Amino acid sequence: MFQTVIYFISIFRVKTIQLFTWVNKKGDVIDDRYT
Repeated sequence: MFQTVIYFISIFRVKTIQLFTWVNKKGDVIDDRYT
């Protein structure tokens, strides 16, 4: 049970980091387009 929780937490952390990078890249693209 504890192993599964750690497993999900690590996956969640990776997904969150990927999402933040993706959002940052999208933000950069939007900034480039409107400046």
